Amino acid sequence: MEAHKYAQLFPMASEGELAEMAADIKQRGLLHPIITVNGQILDGRNRFRACELAGVTPDFREYEGVDPLADVISWNLHRRQLSTSQRAALGAELKPMFEAEAKGRMSEGGKGVANLPQAGKSRDQAAHAVNVSGRIVQDAEAILKDDPEEFEKIKSGKSTVNAAKRKIERKRKRQQTQEEEEPKEGVATRGKSKAIQHAAEAINILRKIKETDPARREAFRMVKKWVTDNE
Repeated sequence: MEAHKYAQLFPMASEGELAEMAADIKQRGLLHPIITVNGQILDGRNRFRACELAGVTPDFREYEGVDPLADVISWNLHRRQLSTSQRAALGAELKPMFEAEAKGRMSEGGKGVANLPQAGKSRDQAAHAVNVSGRIVQDAEAILKDDPEEFEKIKSGKSTVNAAKRKIERKRKRQQTQEEEEPKEGVATRGKSKAIQHAAEAINILRKIKETDPARREAFRMVKKWVTDNE
């Protein structure tokens, strides 16, 4: 059975966890029904999969609430031990959903909140839903945009928002330093090439001086030494 888009915000249990859940369901039965919305699983993807593994027919119940997004967040947050950073990552993924819902209400003739930008409102709604500050949700959103791989580490609990921010900032500084050094190297190379060109022109001029002129040999020696020292 297909999972509702809200249910997909939360990762599936591991194979080991599903096996344990299946064994429990096989022994005691399904204690909590699977909640559906129009034939899609809103809550209970893991229970549904465990029932399949256990060979138990699942019990379904149609959702009767009025705010499926808020409810599915509440149900999952109470079951899962998520860190502040993991909640912030979830908030960053929730924000577009709140924005979409707000646009839907506006298209139906609803009114927005006066003097409050929609982006900021959606961010704060997402932050409130996962019980963190709007600022850390904003930071998590920036990490999602700048480094999706680092964002996934936050979601899995392998990193934190602050650690990811520091890592991305260090990477940005290294790139900036490299970009600043590259033009300098280019200027230096162009400068050296120009100087060698002038030296070659000087040699051509010196060749016009009579070979018997003592200054000619000394001038050649000085130019040759300069070229050698600046290679």
